[in-house]
Amino acid sequence: MNRRTDRRRNPYGHIPQRYAVRHKPFDEEGYVMFTKPRRNWRAPLAVALALIALLAGALGVNAVLNRMVRLQAADVPLPGLNKALDGYTILHVSDLYGARFGQAQQGIAQAVEDARYNIVCITGDMLGPDGDPAPFYELIQAVGQHTPVLFIAGENDPAPLDGASMALYVQGAQERGAIYLDAPYLVESGGARLWFTPEDALSLNLDAARATYAQQLEGAQDAATRFAATYQLERIERIEAARALMQEEDACIVLSHRPLSDSFVRAMTTTRTQGATSFLAAIDLVLAGHYNGGQARLPLLGPVYVSGYGLFPGQGVVEGLITSGTLRQHVSAGLGVRPGVQPPLRLFNPPSMTLVRLTDGL
Repeated sequence: MNRRTDRRRNPYGHIPQRYAVRHKPFDEEGYVMFTKPRRNWRAPLAVALALIALLAGALGVNAVLNRMVRLQAADVPLPGLNKALDGYTILHVSDLYGARFGQAQQGIAQAVEDARYNIVCITGDMLGPDGDPAPFYELIQAVGQHTPVLFIAGENDPAPLDGASMALYVQGAQERGAIYLDAPYLVESGGARLWFTPEDALSLNLDAARATYAQQLEGAQDAATRFAATYQLERIERIEAARALMQEEDACIVLSHRPLSDSFVRAMTTTRTQGATSFLAAIDLVLAGHYNGGQARLPLLGPVYVSGYGLFPGQGVVEGLITSGTLRQHVSAGLGVRPGVQPPLRLFNPPSMTLVRLTDGL
């Protein structure tokens, strides 16, 4: 005798009462059925809240660190360096972007309070989007009380020439004792000579540039053109005079806002040519900035994204001491926040300046 299940029989009748009582029953086509068990959201919610608290704590610590200026140290070995320059120390500063660290840059002054350095080199992008030069002036006074301060302009700074005069921020910096580096600058220490030169003076063809600006001056019909041509002709004279004084044993340090590219380095020679129309120099070190150390960094992984390098380019690619061929470059991690870069903050990347110490070695 075939036994068939009664279709009107409740197929859920075998469910234990202790299970059934925990669920809300409902009736469908004569059967008593039960809803699915409710999910327990307590554990996922606790994990989510813990992660949010951890992230908030990390961002809080990051905000505190971003108000403090870190002073780093980097020894740079330069083979053949004159013994008199062994230990010569440069305070390398870059990429302020108008940031302030306390009243009158007190945070910067405190960072260098006990530091000893021979010169300050500022490699550009010091003004913020609002163009206010006051934070830059305060930085000069905070770090340059007893030492020379050299500075160049960055791509986000106003042009150094503004109509019929130098830009106001350049004039203001010069009034506070800083030197706008537009030609090689000589430092003598213990009988040794060290040149600081802007990158754009390296390969300038003096004869061609002189002819161009002389022609502009001759045909100038307004004060701005006349001032620019006169300034450039005078600058060419200073560059030419410096080249005539440079000797093979002199050390040479280049200030460049951007690190020199590998292609530029490959095109350079390792001998210094005197009296030529183009300046080919043996560069010992380049000081640069621009990348802000990647601005957003993650512990152990380094920069998150850097334009031109992509995602996670790795540690030591856009900050610190890097090597391009045989050329050493020190790239500052900077002080401020680069405009137009996301996220708009320094993430796990404290504002930094560096004491670059020259040593005789490999």
